[in-house]
This record gives sequence, structure tokens and C-alpha cells, in this order.
Amino acid sequence: MGTTAQTLYLSTAAKDFVAANEVDIRKLVVTAGASVSTTITAHGSAASTTSITLDPYSTSSIASDIRTNLGWALNRLGADGAESTATALRTVPAGAWTFTLGVNVPMGATGTGALSVTYSVAVYRVSSAGARTLLFTAVSAAVASNSAGAGTGYPIATSAAQPEYVLLDSESIEVGYLSTCVQTAGLLGAVVAGNVTWSMGDAQAFVTVPAPGIRTRYPKALADTVPAVSDILQSRSMKSRALNDSTSTTEALIRQTACRRSIGDTLPVAEAVTRKLIYTRGVLDPISSATIVNNYVRPVLLFED
Repeated sequence: MGTTAQTLYLSTAAKDFVAANEVDIRKLVVTAGASVSTTITAHGSAASTTSITLDPYSTSSIASDIRTNLGWALNRLGADGAESTATALRTVPAGAWTFTLGVNVPMGATGTGALSVTYSVAVYRVSSAGARTLLFTAVSAAVASNSAGAGTGYPIATSAAQPEYVLLDSESIEVGYLSTCVQTAGLLGAVVAGNVTWSMGDAQAFVTVPAPGIRTRYPKALADTVPAVSDILQSRSMKSRALNDSTSTTEALIRQTACRRSIGDTLPVAEAVTRKLIYTRGVLDPISSATIVNNYVRPVLLFED
């Protein structure tokens, strides 16, 4: 495995591909921006409930859910610090995802006027052809305002537990956000302009995937879509190495090794591995060909004249 990327920020930068029918989809990155950028959903002046898709770093007043076409996505092939690569699969561990955005809700109209705002995030798998497949959605806590003042906060949305997701080298993950505002009229039916301001682009707005984060899976076959086995690898090594190799191994490995060594070598195996050895030995060697030494089994291939 390479490095991991667990926290993804909503950048202003462009990603490295164009998805089918997209309007504006920016790049998810692993380094937060230095300053806040804002996106505004203009919910209008009406005592009603309206939902508007966040258009990255723009103002939108269109009451519709077009999250497939507006949002943020991981690079597909170019290096971006989120384990993006043209030659390997990426895996996202199983577990709950969390999302955080900053928001400012305008003060409600005089008297009983109030606004309550939430966002719903949709997460999609993006195919090599740019098609989206919805993986899941999550809804944030509400931020409210009233006639006494505006409402501000960083509401969090937490998904239900998700399975492990494996991305082919030509696939990506996209997130889109839908702002929903419920406005209640004040005295005499008065309302306010429901312009909700969302803050992002800095370290306060992000997506968090389950620990330890997005990782590259090596090696891979291009047609391989089997979910990765997290932190448990099977590695077959066809090279000579000393049996008392004490190189640190961070994952549990099963190694099958073809090497030559002295049959009298009784040095312990430093790692917790099962090793199968093929080596040349004398036919008169009295040691059984299935002798267990140092807690491992040595199958023996005998060479006779």
C-alpha cells in the first residue's frame, strides 16, 4: 500500500476528466486551501421549503436536484495525493463517511420569522465513460435563524455504515450537495431573502472517509474488480533470501519462497509467516522431509542421481 488519504477538501481547482453532462465539478484534494470561498443558494423570499443544488463557488437560485452535474470529484488518473494512479486500483475502507460545510443563514423576518437549513450530500461512483452510480446519501444537522439574529455553524452529515468501495484505475468518486431551506413568515406574513451562504475551500469544509483512508492496491489486473483484502496480503516471492530475514513487515503475509539454503539452518523465522521451501539436499540426509523446525513446515524436493 502507498500513503493514505482520509480527509478530502473541496477545492476551486479543476479535476483531470470531464464527466458526462457535467455543469461544474471541481477537484477533491488532500490539502486545504488557504482561504474561504463561498457558494450561495438563493432560496428566495417565500414562506416555503425549497431545495437548490450547490454550484461550486457561484450563486444559484434554481430549485432542482442536479447533484450528478455539480460538485467535487477525485482525479481519475493524474496524481493528486488521493492515491490517484493510472496503473492500480484504489480502495475506500468500509465504515461511515462524514461531511462538514460552513453555513450562514440570514436572520428571519420580524416577529415569528425563521429559517432552518440543512444539506443533503450524494456520493457517486463515476465510470470511465463518465456515468454516475449513486452509492449513498446523508443529511446534515440543521442550522437555524430567527428574528433575533442569523444562524451560523459547521453542520455535519454522517452516512450509514458503507461497504468497502474498490475503484478501477479509470473510475472516480463524486460528491454533490443539495441545500434545503425551510422559511417561516414573520409578523404580517413578512419574509426575508433566503440567501444561504456556504463556506468551503479551507480547512473547515471537508469529506472524511473511513480510516485509514483511500489507498492504492498493488498489484492489479485491469479486469480485477474483487474487493481488496485490507492489510492482509498474499505475496509469492520467487527470489533467494535468508530465512532469518528480520525485515519489518507491517501486514500479515503468507510467503511462498523458492530458495536454496543449508538443511542444518535452524535460525528462527522472524516474521509470522508460513514459508514453503524448495531446495537441493543430499539423498542420504537423515532428517525427515516433513520435519517441523521452528514452527514451520518444510516440504522438500529431493534430487537423486
